[in-house]
Amino acid sequence: MGRNRIIVLIATCIAIGMMLFAFSFPGLIFGANEIINNFSTSNIELHHTKIPLGSVEAVSVDSSGNIYIGINQRGSIHNSGSVQVYDNNGRFLYRVSFPKWTGMFFFYVDDNDILRVFPARGRNVFSFVEGELISSEPPADRNTTIEHFRYKQQTTQFVDRYGNTYTRTGFSNRNFRMYDTCGYFIRTIRPNAPILPLPFSLSLLMCASGFVFTAVTIKLIFKAKKEEAKQAK
Repeated sequence: MGRNRIIVLIATCIAIGMMLFAFSFPGLIFGANEIINNFSTSNIELHHTKIPLGSVEAVSVDSSGNIYIGINQRGSIHNSGSVQVYDNNGRFLYRVSFPKWTGMFFFYVDDNDILRVFPARGRNVFSFVEGELISSEPPADRNTTIEHFRYKQQTTQFVDRYGNTYTRTGFSNRNFRMYDTCGYFIRTIRPNAPILPLPFSLSLLMCASGFVFTAVTIKLIFKAKKEEAKQAK
């Protein structure tokens, strides 16, 4: 193998390894903190910090045009779900977290702007107003409730109290296109969210991959040194 090719391979492996370590580090720290504090489940809480929009379960819009995005925190240590709320300019407002018991969850915003959440493996329907829990009640019939929530989640177009229309758009279905009462385009709404931290399981995988690339780099360096020594003789 030529010297230039070895240098390129070493530089590439170092760059990839460093990138993998950098992206995995926040998730590992966050996950380790969960383990140390024994966060095996999640409480119902109101947060003023946002999290990455990883696995989006569903979206909804209330009468003020605020956008609700349901996030299933797969790969996390704790068994929690979140609904992250934004205004119609994409600015973060708050986040509500709740236990989902390792399963998926359903949610929608009703005509009174009450956020309704039903974890598929849970026993109660949670109701929130502006992030505050107002009730937690068992459904009268579990199967009927699930079908009701599923039907509500199929909505792809929402209308606020001013007659503005919101339509999901983009590959990720996390963005919205907003139209006025006459159907004229107003703007695209892109909810602002961080990329990191990644889920703990994915962080572990990326960290392990970083070690592999580092080991390959070390092996290439020693091989290059060995070839140089042979040529020197």
